[in-house]
Amino acid sequence: MEKTVDYFIDFTKLVVNSVSDMVDYWLMFNEPHVFCMLTYCEGAWPAGHPDMLEVATSALPTGVFRQALHWMATAFKGL
Repeated sequence: MEKTVDYFIDFTKLVVNSVSDMVDYWLMFNEPHVFCMLTYCEGAWPAGHPDMLEVATSALPTGVFRQALHWMATAFKGL
């Protein structure tokens, strides 16, 4: 997962450097908790098929929901 964070940071820096003169406000993640819940718990967004064990344990400290929020925050802090 750390590589994904690094890729996100590199991509974001590339975009910012390319279009920063045209953008006044930046929003990295809109409602990250909703994104994580609908992706990892509900399966409404890709990949679309959550593992029921992951859904049942998602709010635990090691659950996918909390892990995803952690990695999103880590990526945001890296910018």
